[in-house]
Amino acid sequence: ICAWFVIAAGLCGVWMFDQGWWTGRIPNPETLFLPVILGLAWATAVSVAAIGEDLSTRVAIWRRLLIPVAGLALIVNVTPVLLSSFEGSWGAPKKGLFEAVNFIFDSRSSSGETTRGGDNRVVWIGDPSLLPTAGVPLTDKTALAITDGWPDLGDQWSYPLKEASGVVQVRSAFERAFLGKTSRLGSDVGHWGIKHIVLVERSAPVPEPSVEVALPAFYFAALTRQLDLTRVEGINRAVTVFENTSSEPVYAVVRDRNQRAVPALTTVLGWDRRALSAITDGSLRWSIEPADSWNIDGVGTGVVSPGSEEGFTEGSSVRIATGTTAYLAYDSSSFPARRRLQIALFFLALLAANWIRIRYERDYK
Repeated sequence: ICAWFVIAAGLCGVWMFDQGWWTGRIPNPETLFLPVILGLAWATAVSVAAIGEDLSTRVAIWRRLLIPVAGLALIVNVTPVLLSSFEGSWGAPKKGLFEAVNFIFDSRSSSGETTRGGDNRVVWIGDPSLLPTAGVPLTDKTALAITDGWPDLGDQWSYPLKEASGVVQVRSAFERAFLGKTSRLGSDVGHWGIKHIVLVERSAPVPEPSVEVALPAFYFAALTRQLDLTRVEGINRAVTVFENTSSEPVYAVVRDRNQRAVPALTTVLGWDRRALSAITDGSLRWSIEPADSWNIDGVGTGVVSPGSEEGFTEGSSVRIATGTTAYLAYDSSSFPARRRLQIALFFLALLAANWIRIRYERDYK
């Protein structure tokens, strides 16, 4: 009876969402039917467990006849699943979204690899379930995400916006563009190293089977009107890609005279350390967050404050000479305290589990 109450409650929830009585964000259909599936699994498990009791006790004849009927129904339902399992794909697409954009940008630089100016960043816009990375809300139904090249495992974790002022600035710039308040979106986000903008409408390239969620038409119209964005042609219709012609390197040396950003030779030494080599005199600047946690070790005459005439006008920078190598490191001083807290919580959970087990054994005896 409890299982059927769970099933009924799940169906009522689905019907409520279908009637439009919920004004907030609507989960995916798979999520809505999850309580119903759990209730059915619960009821099925209880029914199977009751077969042995029915066979060993005197029950009505119709309940005995239901046993072979249930077994036949199980065979009919399991057989198609078993046959399809031999292929191994289980209906999943054989190609991912990367196949549609792999010739535009590469994967993130690995440790020890040297690039000019670092990896170009990509802005992803679409339904949150279709984006290849975790994003922040742009509207009620769409999200925005920023990655260095193709996203990796580290991009799958959400983050608070209060620690990502750059993401807030980029999102505000896109909101202004979609409202028709700017025609230079590329310049507004270019100093953050954003080279491409990808509008995602499918989770896999055509003609692979996938989920498809169309974006509003004014998204494409607003980006097409931007004077410093160029649409990339010949792309699979799963995505629409725009290239930013005003993009600047993530790591660059800004010349004093003309304020032009020259890419710095960037070598990845680890997730928390970069080696930056200057090929000209000027102000070495980096567009990476959180800005307060990334510091340069022993180079130049100190940090030039944002807005200074001899430095970069956006973010942090230091004076540097040609041929100088500076090391950009992440300050992880807050990590030990966080680790100690995690270890303490782990031991508390272990003690609680042990106490519950001992109490259960005592009561059982």
